[in-house]
Amino acid sequence: MMKWIADRTTLILLLFIPLLATGQIDIPPLSARCIIHQKVGFTDVVIEYSRPSMRQRVIFGELVPYNRVWRTGANEATTISFSEDVRLNGEFVPSGKYTLLTIPREDRWIIILNTDTSLVGTRGYDSDRDIIRFDVQAEKIHDHFETFTIDLGELTQSTANIRLMWENTLVKFLIGTKADQQVMKQIEANLKNPMVKVSQMYFAAADYYFNTHRDMHQALEWANECINIAGEQYWVLRLKSQILAELEDWNGAIRVARRSMDLAIEAGAEEFAEMNKQSINKWQNIDPH
Repeated sequence: MMKWIADRTTLILLLFIPLLATGQIDIPPLSARCIIHQKVGFTDVVIEYSRPSMRQRVIFGELVPYNRVWRTGANEATTISFSEDVRLNGEFVPSGKYTLLTIPREDRWIIILNTDTSLVGTRGYDSDRDIIRFDVQAEKIHDHFETFTIDLGELTQSTANIRLMWENTLVKFLIGTKADQQVMKQIEANLKNPMVKVSQMYFAAADYYFNTHRDMHQALEWANECINIAGEQYWVLRLKSQILAELEDWNGAIRVARRSMDLAIEAGAEEFAEMNKQSINKWQNIDPH
């Protein structure tokens, strides 16, 4: 009997040896790590952070105290990097990688970028290594964010808003890139070059001026130059009609849109045809007086 017990004990120990050797159980973290990679203009923006959840806790003012530096996430440092120089809320930030810290308050937050990217939480945080600090409004919203979320929204061709959302709080700040200046330099250089006269270049310049609400007379001139070089194309005529509408030439806009619609139908471009139809209906109902 004693031998049977001894053999059984030995067998159980042998079965548990692998577990004892490893000494741990692999469990997913409560605050999962997240990496965001977003192109803003020509600039790569990368944010790395851990995402804690509420789990029936009151967040701001309790779990995350007001008026104290917060890691802006969980676990190791939340970092943000820029491949080119940018501006955050109008303040210059050189290209590079930084720790993103915040000081939450009820109505306004302080946003901090710090050069020490090795922080775990806020231990070892040194304000002398801050490169920028600014404050932004904290909004109370109807949406409920169970898990802390950072994203980039309201994107344009050269800007975006970085948004921090948790519980029912939203904080956002603007990132501006050099894309607009870079595009304007390209337009100026290429269109002044007598050796370059490509219809697509004129279309791109007109389209950029239209979408960035610049000089519509100049945009119209470039759209016409594109048509002079390459002939009537429905997508160019569509842009021209929109520019004419911006100039409040409703009759001209409708006439050009009808031509664009006819060419789009011939080409089987139903989406363009429908867009022109909707614009024509809209512009016909505008009282020019």
